[in-house]
This record gives sequence, C-alpha cells and structure tokens, in this order.
Amino acid sequence: MRVGTLNVIVLAVASSASAVACSRSNVESMNAMNQGVSLATTKQYVEAVQALQKATVIDPQNDQAFYNLAVVHMEMRKFDPAKEDLTRAISVAPDNAAYQEK
Repeated sequence: MRVGTLNVIVLAVASSASAVACSRSNVESMNAMNQGVSLATTKQYVEAVQALQKATVIDPQNDQAFYNLAVVHMEMRKFDPAKEDLTRAISVAPDNAAYQEK
C-alpha cells in the first residue's frame, strides 16, 4: 500500500530551517528529521523512525518531525503509532491545516 504522502515530508523539511531563529536544539532536531526523511525516501523505515524519534526527543515542539514520523508509520502500516504521532503534531501546531487533513 502506498500512502502517497511520503513526498510531502521532503517539502516540509525545506520550509522549516529558515523560519524562526534557530537554537542549537532546533538545528539538531531538524538535522535528525532531515536524516529520517532521507532514510524514508529510500524505504529504510526502521532507521527513519529512529532518526525521527530522535528529532522529537531533541525538540518536542518540532511538529514536522511528529508529522513525518506519522507518515513513516503509515508506510509501515503501523496505524496506532501513526495516529499518536499525528495527534502530537496537531497538539504542537493546531493551526496547521495540513495535519487536519490526514
């Protein structure tokens, strides 16, 4: 089954790096998230989950890391963790309409 949103995570990565003044933890979280996205695009889902989880631990406010983690879990057909990840993304960024669509 192809979820069809894996390409969206690559776009989400590009838009965040320049957004707000970045602290060291924000940068480290973004780097881990980018690594996770890269691994996911090559279908290395287990490694992608590890990198994305690392990103969420470093910066629990990184809504895009939670979103990307949800996408990877959906690709792995792990829908309960995907739901939890998406719920967390929404709780961090409730105004992001894209999260509401999933």
